[in-house]
Amino acid sequence: MAKAGMKRKKEEKTKTQLKRPKTAPGQHLPKGTNVTKTDFKVGKIVIPKQLEKSGEAGPVTKRKLGLKELLSKLTHYSQTVRFESLEGIKELVTGEQGGNLVQGNLSLLVSKLAPLTSDRERRVRRAAFAILQAILSQVAESKLEPLFPVLTAHLSCCLTHIDPAIQQDGLNLIDSLVTTVPSFIAGNFSKILPDCLEQISKRSVNKSKAGVSTNVSEKITALQWRTDVLKRVDQVLRAILSQLKSKIGSEKAQNCVKVEFGESVQARIYPMRPSSLCLSELVKKSGEDPMLEITDKIIPLILDSWVEATAETNKKRIGFLSNDVFPLLEHISGILEKLVTYSRVFGYDGDDTVLVRMKQKYFADLNSRLLSHLPYSNSSGKCNAQNVLLSSVILNLAESLDANLLSRIIQTVGSPTTDAGERLKVFKHLLYGSLLDKESRGTVLTLLLDMSANLASGSEQRIGALKLLSDLAECDEELGSWLESLPSLLISAVDQSFSERSLVLETMLKFAQRRNTHLEQSFKLKSSALQDWSEGLEEKEKQNSKMLLSYIHQNYA
Repeated sequence: MAKAGMKRKKEEKTKTQLKRPKTAPGQHLPKGTNVTKTDFKVGKIVIPKQLEKSGEAGPVTKRKLGLKELLSKLTHYSQTVRFESLEGIKELVTGEQGGNLVQGNLSLLVSKLAPLTSDRERRVRRAAFAILQAILSQVAESKLEPLFPVLTAHLSCCLTHIDPAIQQDGLNLIDSLVTTVPSFIAGNFSKILPDCLEQISKRSVNKSKAGVSTNVSEKITALQWRTDVLKRVDQVLRAILSQLKSKIGSEKAQNCVKVEFGESVQARIYPMRPSSLCLSELVKKSGEDPMLEITDKIIPLILDSWVEATAETNKKRIGFLSNDVFPLLEHISGILEKLVTYSRVFGYDGDDTVLVRMKQKYFADLNSRLLSHLPYSNSSGKCNAQNVLLSSVILNLAESLDANLLSRIIQTVGSPTTDAGERLKVFKHLLYGSLLDKESRGTVLTLLLDMSANLASGSEQRIGALKLLSDLAECDEELGSWLESLPSLLISAVDQSFSERSLVLETMLKFAQRRNTHLEQSFKLKSSALQDWSEGLEEKEKQNSKMLLSYIHQNYA
């Protein structure tokens, strides 16, 4: 029975429904049912994974993984997955198409990688540092400026983390940023430096009490950690001075425009507008220099760190340092000298408030604990450069000096192995000031003459030394022999640059107009040799040199 019923149902389904007439009762089929329609629409089905495999979505790693897939794994709970994803991103960023990949995904890359700088696993943090440095080094700083708040926030989290290991790695992140984006460091130093100094600062309710922290890491000594922090402070200050120097140089270049005279010469009334405007320039600035607050945090830490590091030093040899303490002296001297330079040259709105604060509030402690023990030495003989820097700090801060300390400063600046630029700063302070007696002044002038003679011809330091000697010779008769040597110096120099030759000629003209007798004798003796010398110059420089020599000759005619 069941089989017969099923057979009957199948037969009913296979029956064709015949078309009923409209007059027949019941439902009717709609009109045009048996007509084939030729109008239809076509749409594409796009599967992203298929495109990635075919290479149309960008470069892929050796494991055939694209950038977006790698970035999505950076938040995975497994440290192995996070680290492997970073290795894949590093492969893409440093590959052949890494530049284009970074340019097109800069914001995404930085926002995804920045949180990993404070990851709980050290190898993940280190890998993130390396990739960030590789990314930032491929991009112009103007394009990175919108991302500065992201970098600042995560750098602050890294420097102030509860885990000491992450704090120490935050110092390595500062190294990467100083190397790749110094403008970021210089523009955000008021936020970066306090977080950096917080690592070695004593946490106290009373903010007026400052000092170094007694809580240190188990894996590093207190002296090493404080030295590492002060090293980064020194690097940040160097980046600030470098950026300010380049900014002032660009402003001078825009304001001083060379014009060749001719027909239809136009004079610009208003200075040139900058090609771009930084976001930091739009921020409302307070009347106080932010470096003041930084100074109040740095110097107490410097003093306490130095006292603690040299507590076991023998009083009879208080200027002798062990090799462990020398790096601390190196960074302390650099920090103090850069604070003085910042105030002298790049003061906030032209003020030297930082220098005034250092004089009034900290010089007494600095002098008694650090500066009065000059010169320092150690078994490796590496303290000469630091002694020169500290001598410059003393001359900027001290109102008066005792004869003993002054003689030690002169002894320090006489070392030929130190940086000529720093020695030149000390020479300026000594020779322009009223601290030297006649005998000491003669000694310092001799040292300056020896340094200028031994410097490389055409170097920036040599030109600075010649300018200083030229200014001093206006009122110092002891430099008469130096004036006599100028014609010979001009003729005998082999690798003399155009700027150095011009400076020597202008100096000779300046003293010829004053009818200087020392220069007159040597100029008349070397007159024909100077004419022959000018003939060997290039055509444009030859005309200028002959004109200056003729002016000098007219003054002595």
